[in-house]
Amino acid sequence: MSEQEVNVNGLMTTIASTFLLLLGLMLGAALFFVLMFVMAGAWLVFKVRQLWARWLGREPKTVWQGARFDPRNGFRRAYAAAQRPGLRRRSGGVPGRTQAADVTDVTPRPPAQ
Repeated sequence: MSEQEVNVNGLMTTIASTFLLLLGLMLGAALFFVLMFVMAGAWLVFKVRQLWARWLGREPKTVWQGARFDPRNGFRRAYAAAQRPGLRRRSGGVPGRTQAADVTDVTPRPPAQ
C-alpha cells in the first residue's frame, strides 16, 4: 500500500466516524425535545384540569391520584381465601391425581441405532 492510500483510508474513517457522531447527537437531541414536549403537554393538561376545577368551584385534584393502593390488601385476601373452609384441600392428596393403583408402569426400550 502506498502512503496516499493510507491517508485516504484514515480520512474516510475520520469523516465516517464524525458523521455517525453528529447523527447520534442529532437523534439524541431530537428524542430529548420530543420527550420534553410530551412532558410539557402532560403538565399543561393537568394545569388546565386544575384551573377548570377551580373555575367550577370544585376542589382541584392532585396530579397522580389514581395510583393509590395498598399492596398488603392483596396478601390479606389471599391468606383469607386459603383459610376458608370451602377452599381447603382434602386430606386424600392433591386434587386431580389418580390413585397409585391406577398408574400403569412402562418398560423402557433400548435406544434405536
